[in-house]
Amino acid sequence: MCKLSTGVFVLFVSAAIPASAWAQAGIQYDKIEIKTDKVAPNLYMLSGSEGVDPGHPDGAGGRIGVLAGSDGIFMVDSQYLQIGDKVLAAVRRIDPGPIRFLVNTHIHGDHTAGNATFAKLGAVLFAREELREGMARQPATTATAPARDPARLPVVTYGMGDPVRFRMNGETVELIPVRAAHTGGDTIVRFVNADVIMIGEGKSEKEVLAAKVTAPYDAKVPGGLLPAGAGTSADRFVSMVYSQLKGGK
Repeated sequence: MCKLSTGVFVLFVSAAIPASAWAQAGIQYDKIEIKTDKVAPNLYMLSGSEGVDPGHPDGAGGRIGVLAGSDGIFMVDSQYLQIGDKVLAAVRRIDPGPIRFLVNTHIHGDHTAGNATFAKLGAVLFAREELREGMARQPATTATAPARDPARLPVVTYGMGDPVRFRMNGETVELIPVRAAHTGGDTIVRFVNADVIMIGEGKSEKEVLAAKVTAPYDAKVPGGLLPAGAGTSADRFVSMVYSQLKGGK
């Protein structure tokens, strides 16, 4: 997590492990505990234990976002299926209310395999159309799609274009589709009032720049598209964020 003058950026880091390798990755699910960090008054980040997941040594699996309040709970990603009860318990410690919505930022199992746990509690699953199609094609035997439970599949999908917006708990949440980056169906989630962005890209700086993750806003920011070195002012900003996140600042 990195705090800049422009706000707070929460980075989802996911190692590029092929789907067929998840089951053999040596993840110690029984040793994973869920840590909760408060990012804003009603916004939280959940992360797994360090040192028990070879693909994510800094914290098992992907990070989860939880927006809580009287309108219900909005979640970002669902972690591994094998720790669904631990994730649910962590969410309940934040707020006992209904889990209404869950969005997947990308297809990897540390972000989607636990979907069914929350769908069966009434959460409506959102994702890019490409992500849903990819999940529907997953083999039945991988750790990313155990038993091919149909409840794991997103039921509301969207493509490239304007952000999908939710207004709940005094917050405006934007689901911002981006061009192929970490995977082919990625979404950036922006909590407008909290000034927080959640992203899924375990990529190099060059790959992140090529994804043009700030494209929906470049033309709206004065000077965003002006030349700056080898790229634009927006590219310079993204490079700065990338370097600070990689440095853990």
